[in-house]
Amino acid sequence: MKLPRLAMLPAVLAALTIPAASVAVPGPIQPSDGDDPMPTYAVRKYEPISNRTEETYGWMLLSDHSVAFSRLDSRMELQLWGIEPDKPTDELSGAQIYHVVNAKEFFEANEGTAFCSNPANWFIVSKVKNQYPYAVPGEVRIFLFYVDDILQFSWNKPHVCTEMTYLIDTAKEYPSLTGAIPRR
Repeated sequence: MKLPRLAMLPAVLAALTIPAASVAVPGPIQPSDGDDPMPTYAVRKYEPISNRTEETYGWMLLSDHSVAFSRLDSRMELQLWGIEPDKPTDELSGAQIYHVVNAKEFFEANEGTAFCSNPANWFIVSKVKNQYPYAVPGEVRIFLFYVDDILQFSWNKPHVCTEMTYLIDTAKEYPSLTGAIPRR
């Protein structure tokens, strides 16, 4: 096998690199104002507003490092992977993309429930844009994806476990998620 000449290496590497504009970029989560429903260091409560979410998942406690649902056992440990680039036509622009560190353990703790049929490796949260006439301030959309490598995600393949809509409960803050939330 003939190896490429050293002078050609930058061009070869550039051809293999994914363009930065098409990939979420890692970055710090900016502090939010009190009305911003996106995850922060503080644990906050969110009420389900999409169909069947109350019965399946229940309310949610979410921070930028973990998420727990009242109808499921355990909690997901989250690690920020990146923030979706801002594009005017992209409804998910600004979404925070988290890798679920304990996806397999969380899945095993909830087998036999209406939770995903495979471990959800990715947790994505996006603020609902107010361009919709029915959008309520404080609304977020949650996505759980099965795909191992988020860069391989495609809406055309069966990688979506669920999509849900929640509304932040601005009246309450919770100091920490120290364990599982007991099921109702």
